[in-house]
Amino acid sequence: MTCGASWAWNGTPGQPPGTSAWRRAGSTSATYGPRTLSTDGLPQDLWLRVHVRAGGRIVGTCKRAMVIPGTLEEWRSWTGLPFSESGPVVVPGALVPVHCGVEHDYAIYVEPAVWVHHRL
Repeated sequence: MTCGASWAWNGTPGQPPGTSAWRRAGSTSATYGPRTLSTDGLPQDLWLRVHVRAGGRIVGTCKRAMVIPGTLEEWRSWTGLPFSESGPVVVPGALVPVHCGVEHDYAIYVEPAVWVHHRL
């Protein structure tokens, strides 16, 4: 199995360059994977389209495919953002918000993914 739609670029979690946003507003990993275009039956996401066209089959989703924990100082150095308030922090290029806990000096990024199976 390969995992599409998760990538680290310049130390910041995000999507592979040149692809569409993996998640759409209001969607979850469980509803995003099966979503298709009405005209050709392929997934909306460009990266998933590549996998399906190459013979891959979408087999499921993973709620915690990539987890990046760090201190607030680490997240500040990685992103240039202040991380000064507890709650979700939107990081440009990231697929989901980073969960920040100022009282614990800790932030964590938990990214879901769509699993694609390729026969070898």
